[in-house]
Amino acid sequence: MTFQPHFTVDDVLVRAQPTPNPYAVKFVANHAFKATGKATVAHPSEVPDSKLVDALFQIPGVKQLYLHQNVLTVNHEGAMEFDNFVDQVESVIKTRLPIHNPHFESENEEIEKRVSRKKIALVCRLNCSKLKISWIERFDLDCRQMAVI
Repeated sequence: MTFQPHFTVDDVLVRAQPTPNPYAVKFVANHAFKATGKATVAHPSEVPDSKLVDALFQIPGVKQLYLHQNVLTVNHEGAMEFDNFVDQVESVIKTRLPIHNPHFESENEEIEKRVSRKKIALVCRLNCSKLKISWIERFDLDCRQMAVI
């Protein structure tokens, strides 16, 4: 499924904010970077097909990204002057956010989901053995609600 943007470059507003960490800058936009959950990205391969993430890692010195709702925090090496760094990141955000899919799942989120599902299945098996019913029957009845967690 291809993501269809619903706003243009001209619609993107972004504001940079310093953080207590001199090697991190927080960017707040009027559109989501991450629709649900949060993601910490240390390499562009962790979010395949994201032109926003790819372009941000092309900026010299970018080490890590943290995306949550309409907030992006960029950790950097500090080699570039602050204002120049902010200008480059803002430029990437304005041009790539309209084509960015905020509903992406990072590689780490996918792994966490698989582990969570296995834990739920194990809990269901243990509980069902105590109740002497088929764990599959019990999973169908009760554990679907737990999968939402």
